[in-house]
Amino acid sequence: MTIPFGKAHRGEHVVDCPTGYLTWLDEQDWVRDRFPELGAEVEYELARRSGDISSLGRVKSAAERDPVELVDDYEAGLD
Repeated sequence: MTIPFGKAHRGEHVVDCPTGYLTWLDEQDWVRDRFPELGAEVEYELARRSGDISSLGRVKSAAERDPVELVDDYEAGLD
């Protein structure tokens, strides 16, 4: 996911942004309000960098999921 705003980091992937900037984003309520997926990704990246991702209940993005799992979920929704 890329940062959709700002001058210094617009268009950068979250994983490529400095920790200080991600920490600042994580502290901004408006980021979670206006960009909930970005807020969740920032939270996950900060936890990953600190080595503490076990406590996060992150849902995998479609790109991270097994294609068979995606098809199964899609077909289950058709019932």
